[in-house]
Amino acid sequence: MTHPGRPDPHPWCGKMATMPTMPTPQFQQLANDLRDDIDAGKIEAWAWLPSVRALSNSLGAAKNTVSAALRVLVDEGRLEVKPNKGYRVLPRPSPIRLLLDGHGRLRPVEEGVLEAPRTQVEQASAEVAKALSGSALGEQLLVRHTELIAGSSPFGIAATHFPRLVADRAPALTDPGVKDVQALLDGLGMVETSHTLEMTARSATPDQSRALRVAAGAPLLVLRRLALGADGPLYLTITSLRPDRVELHTDHPKR
Repeated sequence: MTHPGRPDPHPWCGKMATMPTMPTPQFQQLANDLRDDIDAGKIEAWAWLPSVRALSNSLGAAKNTVSAALRVLVDEGRLEVKPNKGYRVLPRPSPIRLLLDGHGRLRPVEEGVLEAPRTQVEQASAEVAKALSGSALGEQLLVRHTELIAGSSPFGIAATHFPRLVADRAPALTDPGVKDVQALLDGLGMVETSHTLEMTARSATPDQSRALRVAAGAPLLVLRRLALGADGPLYLTITSLRPDRVELHTDHPKR
């Protein structure tokens, strides 16, 4: 859709102005189209976008709709906004290299990755209850949530679920300051004897979309690790990663 006599303030405006008939909200479709053009290199890093008013006029969309679309990309770390200047494109961050060791544990190769843990009690989902044999669906379980952050933006989230018997024997698990969960359990005689590891792709849930700053339903790389001890499951860790932000290695990559 074009607008006679109204110049496009940016080359991607013509593409974005053609809105498909689909249930996707208009602001989300605008954000998706702009993201696609940034990824394709049609808009260079550090380029300033036209004003919200100019975009609104060119696209025939309300200013609130355009602003909502731009906020999506700000939340994803694709744009930054400067007071009295507007929006500009940020360069794509370098991928975070993660090592998946022989025990199925993830750790960053380089320094600079921050972890922000918190603990809370949640009802066990069907997936968690099945993995932690002995835990019932809906049972209140201790969960440690960890946000994985690099360059001020999250690239992954992990949730570690503990059976009630394990949490009762290790009350220190409720302390977010505990860095090495397995070392804590080892000291209490709950030694890991084996583990299982599954790797799948899943669509981001609404909560994951907000936490990881991705589009609704965006694909995520999910690692599901179950730690087993002599008496049964010790914990289940489900880690969800943005595939566009990480490189996964099974051996130390060359620098």
